[in-house]
Amino acid sequence: MASQRITPEAPSRPGFMLALLQVPQVEIPPKSFAVSAYGNAKDRQTILGRVAAAGFGDLRNKLLPLGDEEMRVWEGFGKTFLQGTILRKVGGTWIAMRLLSETQRGKRRDWTKVYPGPKTGWPTFWSLAESLGIWTLPDDSTLPQERRRTIRDGYSIVVETQRKGKYRVYAYNNPREQKQWPTAARMMAIGKLLGSEFPVGLKS
Repeated sequence: MASQRITPEAPSRPGFMLALLQVPQVEIPPKSFAVSAYGNAKDRQTILGRVAAAGFGDLRNKLLPLGDEEMRVWEGFGKTFLQGTILRKVGGTWIAMRLLSETQRGKRRDWTKVYPGPKTGWPTFWSLAESLGIWTLPDDSTLPQERRRTIRDGYSIVVETQRKGKYRVYAYNNPREQKQWPTAARMMAIGKLLGSEFPVGLKS
């Protein structure tokens, strides 16, 4: 009787397939402002430079453990210092921190402020944030461009997310000036919500 080779079948669970990946699936609109906002690890006015200064890695390049989630909201990119809000879900628990910068005695100072939670609590915060579309807003490069206003050294927002094995980014360049897009107003409201729930206050 001829021998039969038996090869074990991989489990059909989606989690098993994600566990085989070393990096998440990446979704970056090719014309997004985020493409230039990533920058490099030596420039602290860019995303990669600011996370490097804080000792964090590139969210595009490391797959989070199953069940964990992370969101990074970056504000600035003009003449003001780049500031970041990082929300992480680890083992079912959310943590929050802000990457802050200032000029002190003529020199730049960067620090990280950790928060026990949003002022109104996590359930209320996420209810408000998700109603504004914090996970799902479209990138402004995918919206009608006929009436877009271009402003140099303005204020822009980039949002990075990773959950369920997928990395997504969207950006709004000068959202305050783009009144033709309802989602730009939502982007501004998200920035205001983060500032209210996680106030800078005193240095930590």
